[in-house]
Amino acid sequence: MVYKKFKFNFNNIKENFTKNVSLLNNKKIAVIGDVILDEYIKGHAERISPEAPIPVIKVNSKYYSLGGAANVARNLRRLGVNVFLYGLLGNDTSGKIIKDSLKEEKINDNLLKSNKIKTIIKTRVVSDGQQIVRYDQESYFNKIDSLKLLGFFLKDINKFNLIIISDYGKGTVRNVSEISKICRKKSIPLFIDPKGSSFKKYSGADLISPNLKEFEKIVGYCSSDKELIKRAFNFMKEFNIKNLLITKGNRGMTFLNKNREYFHLRAENVEVADVVGAGDTVISWIGALSLTEYNLESSIYLANLAAGEVVKLEGTSTLSPEQIYNKLEPKNKILDINALKKNLDFLKKNNKTIVFTNGCFDLIHKGHLEYLKKSKKLGDILIVGLNSDKSVKKLKGQSRPFNSFIDRANILSEFISVDFIVLFNELTPLNLIKLIKPDIITKGGDYAKHEVVGFSFLKKYGGEVKIVKFLKEYSSTKMIKKINNS
Repeated sequence: MVYKKFKFNFNNIKENFTKNVSLLNNKKIAVIGDVILDEYIKGHAERISPEAPIPVIKVNSKYYSLGGAANVARNLRRLGVNVFLYGLLGNDTSGKIIKDSLKEEKINDNLLKSNKIKTIIKTRVVSDGQQIVRYDQESYFNKIDSLKLLGFFLKDINKFNLIIISDYGKGTVRNVSEISKICRKKSIPLFIDPKGSSFKKYSGADLISPNLKEFEKIVGYCSSDKELIKRAFNFMKEFNIKNLLITKGNRGMTFLNKNREYFHLRAENVEVADVVGAGDTVISWIGALSLTEYNLESSIYLANLAAGEVVKLEGTSTLSPEQIYNKLEPKNKILDINALKKNLDFLKKNNKTIVFTNGCFDLIHKGHLEYLKKSKKLGDILIVGLNSDKSVKKLKGQSRPFNSFIDRANILSEFISVDFIVLFNELTPLNLIKLIKPDIITKGGDYAKHEVVGFSFLKKYGGEVKIVKFLKEYSSTKMIKKINNS
């Protein structure tokens, strides 16, 4: 059997990120599955117990977090999705904590309470960042409650753009095959985070995302990537799975599709603090982003980045889109004003401080490097307005610039401190400043603030001008004189 290694590039992912994330505000996703309350008891181990060879934890804090299917819903909500959560709870204090948390997160609560069960709680005792013990309190949800939930869920199914099943094996989603059949009939994508020793019930899903350990329980131990690929495609054919994502912890991910194509993604090289909830992050990010203009491969690439970030955080954690946006290396920092504005809309929405500076940057020297570094430190995003060749000639004379706009822009784009570069044709950047509306404008030299172009405009909305002193021994004029005299 011939398998094809899928080749694709991730160009323009950052440039399109803002637009695609904004599309999620109009999407409705249902999450159905096992709802869990994660409890964290944190403290410090000062001594060993005289009663047994175990640490004695001096507790200094306790908090709760949404877990299981509720954590998937929480991840989706952070992405801006309108989320509807379906699951089962006990009529108890833990259930109330979950419902209060959902209300706070603005997640649509479609949970059914039952007096016959207890809400699932996973309690983790953590000492100085190290998990000492976990103990679980749970019930296995009965068939009657599961059927009642299914009926409740199916009444709403037509309003969803996507359905995610978060199966932790507690009995909430006994009727996966029925949900799958209805989704296929109605052409609603179905993504599943699976559990258990049999995946037959997941037949027909658009995507399932087992971890390697779960997957090898089904297909057997795979001694190599080649063997994993072969068994994975056989599995997909047997169970009519369109797309399969196998998460492999610090070994990354392997994705396979119905066209018998596959690719591997390496894991992010990070210091892992806690792997709790990483699978929830992956399925939610892929599911949400697959509803945008990103293809499935790009969605998986971003989900892999998100997983790498979330495991650096302690406890059951979620990420904002902005956190991943900052992880993406822009393929092109040189943007036209329309592309720049799309990025700025997203950044300002996330309360990022925008710094603007401008110049010809014809002969770049150490003084420029230090000036740009200092400008960037004043905020989160540094935009450089770069004079066009035409405007440089008007300012500096017909012999200038020595380097074309694209050469100057490409050099500046290599500076870590510079986030975006945009051209302007006028003698001053005032029109550009009015379009960008930066929080801060920086200017080098010994200017008075009120002399800086844009000062009056910024003052109207509370922006400010900052003067950054140049290094005295470095200037383009000195460089030119030195060259001419040599």
